[in-house]
Amino acid sequence: MEKDISVERCLSVVPNKFELTVLAINRAKELFLGASSEVADGKYTKKQINKALVEIENQMIDLDALKEKIKEFIVNSELFSKEIKHTTTDANVDDEDSADGGAVASDELKDVDFDDEDSDFDLSASDDDLEDEE
Repeated sequence: MEKDISVERCLSVVPNKFELTVLAINRAKELFLGASSEVADGKYTKKQINKALVEIENQMIDLDALKEKIKEFIVNSELFSKEIKHTTTDANVDDEDSADGGAVASDELKDVDFDDEDSDFDLSASDDDLEDEE
């Protein structure tokens, strides 16, 4: 009998949930694009994401190699290149760059105070508070 997929068992291999998510999604993309898998189609493994989780859980793939592929993809991505371009030039972004959806330079965000008490945004609002406003 085929056992179901357990995120808890996957977390014993990759203890960080965010990292597990990134690895599983990227492995699923590889499978979707034609990469081979030793996991046979079954009740729980018809979808690529489920196969990816089974591969991670059973350590059937080289996770370090997958991490390197992800890093290489990020470094070579256009968005990352724009981010580097913006942060290495002066902080003034001309209208042409911002019109094409360019990335926000990290210099522009360094002075933002998300804990400002005068802010109109209350991130600690409960569902009851939101209902009272309606």
